[in-house]
Amino acid sequence: MGYSKCQISNLSTEIIHGHKPEICINIQIMSSKTAYKRMRWEEPCPTITQNFIFEASDQKVHPTQTRVLSFYEAMIVQSISDYSYSFNNSQGKQISKSLCAQVIGESVPPKLIEIICTNILKINSNLF
Repeated sequence: MGYSKCQISNLSTEIIHGHKPEICINIQIMSSKTAYKRMRWEEPCPTITQNFIFEASDQKVHPTQTRVLSFYEAMIVQSISDYSYSFNNSQGKQISKSLCAQVIGESVPPKLIEIICTNILKINSNLF
């Protein structure tokens, strides 16, 4: 398991005070307001970021299963799965998982782009 600088700092402080690392990790998790939380079926999905593949990333734990969202689930949330897409580079090779997560997480949902552009075209057609 990787640690952030904040966690390492807290671990160092706690170990000096005689606590075990496991206790320090639990303290860090419990003190977080947004990380390590489950998404909820009855609430809108939080913003998907490129870090959705990590459980410490802003409420990205699956609503009922002990795991983060899959790439496909993130694509559904972002509406990417409703459109043609390819996660291959210009040579036809599949891109890395981290680049794929970045593309999904940092994108503007295509459905949102479609809605905005459709309305701009409607406004524009009414002006002429």
